[in-house]
Amino acid sequence: MLTESPCTDVFLGAESLNDGVLRILNKGVNTENNINAVINLSKNVKVILGLLLFIPDATEKQLDDQIQAIEKVLPMVDAIEPEILSVNQGTEFASQPEKYGIKLWATERTINDSWCYGLCPDIPWTFNNSNDAEIWFEHYDKLRNLIEDFVQPHYWDSIDHVRLRF
Repeated sequence: MLTESPCTDVFLGAESLNDGVLRILNKGVNTENNINAVINLSKNVKVILGLLLFIPDATEKQLDDQIQAIEKVLPMVDAIEPEILSVNQGTEFASQPEKYGIKLWATERTINDSWCYGLCPDIPWTFNNSNDAEIWFEHYDKLRNLIEDFVQPHYWDSIDHVRLRF
């Protein structure tokens, strides 16, 4: 039982609080599952919520709906870790980039081209349509205003670095 364990913090890699985006990511859970996990865990431990940004094929409405869901759970969250989506070999994003409106191995305007702690190389990628990036930057601005006090500053640095490329 969690209440009897010495556990004090739990990282919940929800990735998104929107059903459509969770389907894109093939997470196998829904927003309600993630919200209930935050509610139930927060009764006993500090909850750190992990969110992915720059998900290909996400719509503006899905991102706006996610903001509303985040507002609901924010009082129960101790920290949030927003991270940029990595495209890795073997994923559907890597095998079918055209399905998601992305281009792999981009040499400029890349969304992510870092190394995943040396475990596997991230494939540099970008959106085929720059409007998709703009939708995400607008969402990022709203999200940052909402959760800034819950996020360590270095998370914003990497996202701001991506924005400079556009």
